[in-house]
Amino acid sequence: MQSATEVESRQDRPAGQIEADVVDCDLGDGAAILDLKTGTYFSLGETGAFVWNALKGGAGRDEIAEAMAREFDVPRERTSSDLETFLDQLVRAGLVRVDPAGHE
Repeated sequence: MQSATEVESRQDRPAGQIEADVVDCDLGDGAAILDLKTGTYFSLGETGAFVWNALKGGAGRDEIAEAMAREFDVPRERTSSDLETFLDQLVRAGLVRVDPAGHE
C-alpha cells in the first residue's frame, strides 16, 4: 500500500513536460504550436490552449482536470478522460513527455 506521502508526491508531479524544441503563440481563443525539430505546426482550440498553458505552468493531472471542469462547466469524470486522451495525442506528436511513474 502507498503511503500518503507517495500519493501526494505523485499527484503533485506535472502532468507533462513540453519538449525543448517546441514553441507556442497565444492566439486569444487558441494557440499555435510549432515543433522546431520537424517544422510541424499545430493549432489548438480554446480547450487545448487551456491545457497547454496549464502544462507550461507545471500543473498536475488532477489540478488540470479540476480547472477544466470549473472553466468549461463539464463533469470532472469527463475532463479527466478528455485530458488523458489529449495528453496521449501530445505525446504521440512529440510535443510533450509524460513521466510514466507520475501517471495516475
